[in-house]
Amino acid sequence: MTEKYQALNTSIAAGLNYILSRQAEEGAWTEWTLPPGSSSTWTTAYVGYMLRNLPLKPAAIAARRIEKAVHWLTGHALPDCAWGYNEWVGSDADSTAYAILFLTSVDQSVPDTAYAALADWQCADGGMTTYLPMGEPHAWNISHPDVTPIVLQAMLTHSTPDQAALQRGIEFVLGQRSLGGLWNSFWWDSCLYATAANLSLMQTMGFKMTSCIALTQIKPANAFESALLISSLLSVQCDDFPVLINDLVDQLIKQQQPDGSWNTAPILRITRRDCYAPWIATDAGPLYAETHRLFTTATVLHALSQVHNAFRI
Repeated sequence: MTEKYQALNTSIAAGLNYILSRQAEEGAWTEWTLPPGSSSTWTTAYVGYMLRNLPLKPAAIAARRIEKAVHWLTGHALPDCAWGYNEWVGSDADSTAYAILFLTSVDQSVPDTAYAALADWQCADGGMTTYLPMGEPHAWNISHPDVTPIVLQAMLTHSTPDQAALQRGIEFVLGQRSLGGLWNSFWWDSCLYATAANLSLMQTMGFKMTSCIALTQIKPANAFESALLISSLLSVQCDDFPVLINDLVDQLIKQQQPDGSWNTAPILRITRRDCYAPWIATDAGPLYAETHRLFTTATVLHALSQVHNAFRI
């Protein structure tokens, strides 16, 4: 076993230990301190889904904990058979899609009613909004380029996905791609979140994405961005990318904290409801860092697991 391969395995094991140490006894993960409170449902769905590509040994260690998370999440669907940020905010497309992706990634069945709920969030332009309009429409009710690919991936896990809805969604996604090959994020400070999600969707759909020069020019500002950049690079076909990926992996391993986590930064944006294009706004809304570093650590763990499985370095 090479020194680099051993270092990667050690880092993944330490990151997983941190994630598992933050799991509640009943199986949930809780993160964020936002105006609506903390989030258990969205966080549990996201973290659980990020653990889907663990190497064999860590996956075996996490198996029982994943089962507990699955049991908790299935028992905390809202009355409309969907999921939300927490039990008080109400259902949203992003939380529901991540819940479906997490559950199906471990072969857990999802009721048809949950898939039917996803269709309700599709807008006239084919994209997916985060929240259904209640009262006067605002920016939270339009198609969001960082939510749409997550919902479409969730739709693809259904035995008979709505082909018309998927086609309209793909057309929206392709129309949102910039000339440089990136996507903007509505809810996140970094374009890399939307870019990684959309490139993952393209890969799932079998689209061969050519080299994206813009990705090589991005300098990650934090561990969250570094992980998303790795995942984005792995979704694009280019012979030059392995060197860049290995450099990013080395940086993340060096940045890992003694407890196994990675430091967070203000990465999540609560976009103003009158701000329709936050990526070009000077004051799009407040940014928040995580309380427990779970989103950052889980995202890094996912990226490192992808590298482990792709290159066996």
